[in-house]
Amino acid sequence: MWRHNMYASHLDLPETAGTDIITFLKARLADALDLAALMKQAYWTLRDSSSHGRRELFEACHDEMDECIDSLARRIATLSGVAECSVRTTALNSSTGKYPLWTRRGEQHETAIRMVLARFGRAVRADIDQAAKVGDAGTVNVLSDVSRKVDTQ
Repeated sequence: MWRHNMYASHLDLPETAGTDIITFLKARLADALDLAALMKQAYWTLRDSSSHGRRELFEACHDEMDECIDSLARRIATLSGVAECSVRTTALNSSTGKYPLWTRRGEQHETAIRMVLARFGRAVRADIDQAAKVGDAGTVNVLSDVSRKVDTQ
């Protein structure tokens, strides 16, 4: 699965806890990158009378996901990990599932995006619990912010 290229850090987390946290942060990073791409997929393929308003919605959601991506990547780096964000890495490690490419109508896109966001939100909240168990308040804070952004979408 994940190979961790790590560099020296002076954080007061046990090395095994840091490695575990980096593992789930990388999984959420892959999901967030995939989710941002799905927002663009919805934006590009929307074909109905309500396209303009929905495109604005998908674009705003994409912007929020970009902020989440940056936060997750910075936290991985802070914990001495290497944020991997290539298309290949994302494709191999994302758990968002396959997006229905044949979707054209706005409500179909909204439903598909809503389902993916809900799965992502559940995974982020589970990771918050894991980070709290090992006492990593910084990661809890980052993930809580991601969770709030996802919940408002």
